Amino acid sequence: AQQIKSALHPAQQQEAAEDPDGNIDISQFSEREREIIGCLSQRMSNQEIARSTHISENTVKFHLKKIFAKLGVSRRIEAYTALIGLKSPLA
Repeated sequence: AQQIKSALHPAQQQEAAEDPDGNIDISQFSEREREIIGCLSQRMSNQEIARSTHISENTVKFHLKKIFAKLGVSRRIEAYTALIGLKSPLA
């Protein structure tokens, strides 16, 4: 499991899905979500993510909502912070 939990705000740490060791479990994300996390970690806009993944911007927004919920965040900047410790999002 990848460690990104330590980058989360303490209140968010309890909301995020954890493995038994207290780490965020990357396996909780679908293949498409991991692909979008990879784009997000490159600071791509929704439009850039849509072009890169060949899906609509609305679909990108849908996946981002799910990713944010799994990370226990509500804003893109919080997601960036949470993803700092995620070494290989596509692994």
